[in-house]
Amino acid sequence: MKPVLFADGIVNITVAGNLVRIDLGVMELGTANAEGKQDVRLVQSQQIVMPLDGFVRAVSIQDQIAKRLIKDGAVKIQTGEKIAETSSAASTLN
Repeated sequence: MKPVLFADGIVNITVAGNLVRIDLGVMELGTANAEGKQDVRLVQSQQIVMPLDGFVRAVSIQDQIAKRLIKDGAVKIQTGEKIAETSSAASTLN
């Protein structure tokens, strides 16, 4: 069996020459703030390195899948304002 990578999101993408480095991250609890809530942050956990052409193909496949999920109603598009509210709410845990 091949190893399985899990990530909550992408921390960074860097293009260097003909390679693309994708830094994956997982959510971790940070220190408690003055209100006693713990911040949640995305911390780099792994890196994928792939050639440019492979990256472009992968983005194309992801775009097709994302469009189908949106069309099927499995995912809803959020406006910029709504995204800011969601990320602000997601950045702390009670």
